[in-house]
Amino acid sequence: MTAHGQADVPDVARGRMLRALRELGARASVVRRVSGLSLIAVLCASAVAPVALVGQTIGPAIAAWLATAGSIGSNVLADVIISTVSQRSQEGVGEPADLELAVAIELEARMAGGGPEAATLRDAVAHILSERGAQQVLLETLAEGDVDLQIAVAESVALLGGRFDEFAGLLDGVRNGIRDLQRATVIQHAENQAQAEHRSQVQGSLDQILVLLGNRHLPPDATGVAFKSLPPDTAAFTGREAEIDEIAAHVAASAAGGGLVSIHAIDGMPGVGKTALAVHVAHLLADRFPDGQLFVDLHSHTAGRAPADPAATLAGFLTSDGLDPLQLPTGLEELTSLWRARMAGRRVLLVLDNAACSAQVVPLMPAGEGSLVLITSRRHLGDLPYPVTEVFLDALPLQDAVAMFLRLAPRGEGDEEQVAHLVTLAGCLPLAISLLARVYTRHRAWSVSELIEETRVRLLNLGAEQHTVEAAFDLSYLALTRTRRRFLRLLALHPGSDLDAYAAAALTGTGLAQARAHLDGLHGDNLVTEPGYRRYGLHDLIRFYARSHSKTSDPDEQREAALDRLLHFYAHTAKAARAASLAISRPSQPTPNQPPPAEAPNLADHLAARAWLRAERPNVQAAFAHAHAHGLDEHTISLAAGLSEIWFSEGAWPSDIEIHRAAADAAARLDQPDARAAALTTLGHVCYLTGDYPEAADAGARALELSEQTSNRQGEATALSLLGRVWHATGDTLKAAHALERAMQIHHQIGSPHGVAAALDGLGHVRLSNDDYPGATEAFTQALEIVRQLGFTVGEADLLNDLGRVRFLTGDLPGALHIQERALEIYRQTGHRGNESYALNDYAATIAATGNRTHALALYQQALAMNRELNKPDDVACSLEGIAEHHLATGNPAQGTMYLREAFVIYERLGLRLDIERVKVRLAAISARAGG
Repeated sequence: MTAHGQADVPDVARGRMLRALRELGARASVVRRVSGLSLIAVLCASAVAPVALVGQTIGPAIAAWLATAGSIGSNVLADVIISTVSQRSQEGVGEPADLELAVAIELEARMAGGGPEAATLRDAVAHILSERGAQQVLLETLAEGDVDLQIAVAESVALLGGRFDEFAGLLDGVRNGIRDLQRATVIQHAENQAQAEHRSQVQGSLDQILVLLGNRHLPPDATGVAFKSLPPDTAAFTGREAEIDEIAAHVAASAAGGGLVSIHAIDGMPGVGKTALAVHVAHLLADRFPDGQLFVDLHSHTAGRAPADPAATLAGFLTSDGLDPLQLPTGLEELTSLWRARMAGRRVLLVLDNAACSAQVVPLMPAGEGSLVLITSRRHLGDLPYPVTEVFLDALPLQDAVAMFLRLAPRGEGDEEQVAHLVTLAGCLPLAISLLARVYTRHRAWSVSELIEETRVRLLNLGAEQHTVEAAFDLSYLALTRTRRRFLRLLALHPGSDLDAYAAAALTGTGLAQARAHLDGLHGDNLVTEPGYRRYGLHDLIRFYARSHSKTSDPDEQREAALDRLLHFYAHTAKAARAASLAISRPSQPTPNQPPPAEAPNLADHLAARAWLRAERPNVQAAFAHAHAHGLDEHTISLAAGLSEIWFSEGAWPSDIEIHRAAADAAARLDQPDARAAALTTLGHVCYLTGDYPEAADAGARALELSEQTSNRQGEATALSLLGRVWHATGDTLKAAHALERAMQIHHQIGSPHGVAAALDGLGHVRLSNDDYPGATEAFTQALEIVRQLGFTVGEADLLNDLGRVRFLTGDLPGALHIQERALEIYRQTGHRGNESYALNDYAATIAATGNRTHALALYQQALAMNRELNKPDDVACSLEGIAEHHLATGNPAQGTMYLREAFVIYERLGLRLDIERVKVRLAAISARAGG
C-alpha cells in the first residue's frame, strides 16, 4: 500500500484500467473506431474513481488525493471529476462503472476543446496515468486487444510521450508492437482476401502512426521526410482503363505545362469503387512523387464517426512530416499556411478519401509544384476553387464485372454465362460483386446458379462480416434530411427507367422547384444519375434499396397515392401533347377523369409536344404496364389513350395491339361503352397501321355498334372513318366511299371540322384509287383548307403529300416535287417519322420519273429502312416495289423480280387486293418478256 491509500495500489489500478479498456474494446466492435483521446479519458476515469470514494465524501477525497499526488492541474481535473460525479449521482446514477463512463465522456470532451483548460487537463491526465502505472496497461492492451484498440493505444502514446518521460520509454515498445501487428496484418491480408478492404484501412493507419511515433522528437524547423502511407493496392482491381489513362495524361500534361498541382475529384455512387481507383492510381504513379505519398480518410461516410476536422487533419499531416505536435499552431489558417509552406518545392501525392465537402478539402491542398491530389467523395464537390479534373465512376461494364468476380472467386471460371447473370443482378457494382465473391468463396458447396437464387432474395444483405451493400447505402441515405429521404423513397416507386422534374413532382407530391432542388441534391450525392439533360434515374440497387425502405417507412395509402398522381400526370400530359400535335386522321380519345396535374410542362408548341412524346414513350408504357398489372382500369384506359399519339408519330408495334385490347377490356369491366368504343377504334387504327386488316375491320365494327347503341355521334363517325380506310386498303372502294361519306356527314352535323377533314382525306384516297383525279384533288384541297384554318401543320403536310401524288399521276412533276418537298420539310420539323417514311416513297417515285434514278434508289432505300424500323409492312412493300422498278429500268431484271416478289408476299399477307393485282400483272409481264 502507498501513502495515497488502498486505491493507489498499482496492481489494483492496473486491473481497473485493463478492465475499462476491455469494455472499451467491446464498444469499439460497435462503433469501429476509438480515438487515442477517448482511450486516455477512460484510463484516467478508471484510475481515479475507486469504489471507496463513491458517496458523500467523493469531492474532498478526490481533491485531497490529487493534491497529495502532486498532479499538474489537479484543481481543474478535480473540478471536472467532482462536478460530473455529483451531477450524475443527483440524476440517480450510482454504479461505479456508470460514473467512470460519465467522467470519461466529460474528460474527453474537455480535452478535445481548445484553450488553456484543455492543455492543462491533458497534462494532468498524463501525470496521473504515468504515476498510476498506465505504461504497463497500454503495452498489455497492445499485445492482446483488437486492431482498432491497438491503433488507439499507439495514438494515445503519441499524445502522452511528449509530456512525461515515463511515456518516452514506451515508444520503442509501441513501435515494435505496431510493426509486429503490421506483419500479421499483411499475412492475414494475403491469406484471407475477404478482409481486404478493412485491412487496407488498418495498414494505412498503422503506417501513419509509425511515422508519427518515429518523428516526434525532430526539431520544429525540420525539413520534413518522405512520408508513405498508401494502403495496399487491391489485388482484384479490374478495368477503369479509360479513367486511369485520363488521370495519367493530365498528370503528365500538368508536369509539362509548368508544374501546377494536378487535382482529380473522383465521385460516384456508394460502392462504385472510388477509393479502389484512387489507391490503384496512387500506386501506379507513386514513383513520380518521391517526396511522399499520403492517404487520409476524411470520414464523410464512416459509421460512428463525424467527418474529419480539417485542422486536426492538417495537424496529422504536419506531424507526419516531422513537426513536434507541441509546436503546432492552433488556428486553421495558420496550419494551412504552414502545410503549404512545407510542401512548396516538393512533389507529393495526396489521397483525400471519403471527402464530405469542398470546405473540408480546400485547406488540405498542397502548394508543391507537380504534386497530385486525388479526392474521392460520394458527393459532387462543385465549390473547389481550383482547376479540377472531374472523374465520374459508373458501374462496371459487364465484361469487367465478370472479370472482377472471377479474379476474386476463380472457381467460377467455366461458368461465365451464369456469372454474367449474377453480376447483372448486382448492377455491376464493384462493392456488390466483391461481396458476392466472398459469399461464393465461403460457401464452397454452392454453385453460381444457387448463389443467383440467394441474390434474388437478399442481395442487399448478402456480405461478409460487417460489410453489406445495404450498410454502404445506409451511410449516404441517413445523411439526407428527413424530407429528402422521403423524396428518394417515393422516387424509387417510379415504374420507368428515368424521369424529369415534372414527373418527380407529381410522384412525390411536391412543387416543381422543390422537386428540382431535391433531384439536384440527390445527384450531387450520387444517389441519382443524370442520363440526359434534366432527366434523372436510379441505379437498380439504389432503386431496390429505396423501395425496400419505402415499404417499411411509407404507409400503403401514401405509396398508392404517389403512384396514382404519377399515372394521372402521364395520362393528362400525353393528352395535352396529342392536342398540340394532332394530325387529321386521329381517332378521338377519352379525357382522364381527374383534374390536370398541378405542375406540367408547356406543350402548346408542337415541337415541344413531339419531343415530350418521344422522350416519355418508355415511361408511359411502363406506367400503363403498372396500371394494367395492378387492375387500375381507369388508368389503363387513359394511359392507353395517351400512348395512341406516340405510335401515330413514332410507329406502331404488335405490342401496342395488346395495350389497346387491354384498354377495351378495362372499359368493359367498368361498363363504360364510350371509352370502350374509343379503345376499339384506336385498336383498329393500330391494326390498320401494322397490316392486320381483318382485326382492324372487326374492331371498327364493334366500335361502331357500341357508339350507335349509346348515340355517341363522335364515336360513330370516328369508327366509320376507320372502316372506310380499312375497306379502301382491302380493295372495297364502294363500301369505303359510303362509310367515309357517312362519317363526313356526321362530323358536319356535330360541328367537328377536324373530323370532316379526316373523312375528306379518306375520300380523296378512294377517288385516287378509282383514277378520279379531279375528284381526289377536290377532296384533298377542301381538307387542306380546313386543317390550315385549324392550324394543324402535320395534317397540312399529309394533304400536301396527297396532292403531290395526284400531280405525279397527272404528269405535273415540277408541281409534285414542290409540294412533296414541303410536306417532307414539315414532317422533319415536327418529328413525325411515321409520316415521313411513307412520304419518302411518293417523293422517290416522282424523282425517278424525272430520270434521276440514282437519287430515287437512295430515297427508296432510306424509306425501306425507316418503314422496317417503324414496323409498317404496307409501306415496306411500297419501298420494295420502288427498288424493284429501279433494277428493272436499269437492265437488271433478276434483281428487280426478286424485290417485286418480296413485295408481293407482303401484299398477299396483308390482303391488299389492289396491290396484289397490280404486282401480279407486273410479274406476268416480266415473265412474258423473258420468255420471248
